Amino acid sequence: MDIGFLEGDKLPKLGSGNNSQTSRDLIAWSLNISNLVKELVNEIKSLKESNMAKDEKIAALERSLNQNGKNNGAMTYADLFKSSNKETEAVIISKITKESNQKSKIDKNITISGIIECNHDSKEDRDNHARNEVEKIFTKIRVSKEKMVKVYRLPKRSNHVDLSTSPNTLTPTWTSKVIVEMIDSDSQKSTLIAAKVLKEYDDYRNIYINQDKTLNERLIESKLRSERNKRNDGLNSVSGRHRFQDDGEKKWYWGIRNGELRKIEIKNK
Repeated sequence: MDIGFLEGDKLPKLGSGNNSQTSRDLIAWSLNISNLVKELVNEIKSLKESNMAKDEKIAALERSLNQNGKNNGAMTYADLFKSSNKETEAVIISKITKESNQKSKIDKNITISGIIECNHDSKEDRDNHARNEVEKIFTKIRVSKEKMVKVYRLPKRSNHVDLSTSPNTLTPTWTSKVIVEMIDSDSQKSTLIAAKVLKEYDDYRNIYINQDKTLNERLIESKLRSERNKRNDGLNSVSGRHRFQDDGEKKWYWGIRNGELRKIEIKNK
């Protein structure tokens, strides 16, 4: 595109002497149009060059794919992870494999939070105490104890108490979790569903039954809870121990749903 006519020496100029305002406005307008057209031409040129580079890259990728198809017939895992950093690839694959193995080992487990701890140092005594408490819970939610394979408690926290002298001095949410291995996945799922009735009993409102998680999943959830609490601390209203945002038309708070932080609207009863 020839834009030589827009160069400075080709543009109309004001003559000597007095010039009308209209003439001055037309000259200024001509200069602005000239500058704008130049910018547009340069931008078009840049876009053309960019498109040409992308076309060349696409053509190279197509040639590579066609060549792979001729040589192998299908893409392999090696192709998928092809990279110049082999050490990084190995670390990623190792982590994925480890996480998958951990997940398969706990796919029938449930965790129970809020079961008060005893102060026995013996792991066997602590596990037996946990099993007795789990059996009471299962009786309450009408799940057969025969569906349990193994019950054990995670390493105890520092704030355990002597049940014989101080049965109510420990905040249940501070206790370590109890892991229950069920006989199969169906038993696990049915127990998770049955656990919803616990909130109807005053003695069990602080007992929570959930699906077991890998260490990485627990770390992610811990970070989500911290972020949730941080965001809720900044909300403008309080009801009991809970904070929420009152925007006039609706009330809401931050909650965790399906592994994501979301605004949870409070429905009026």
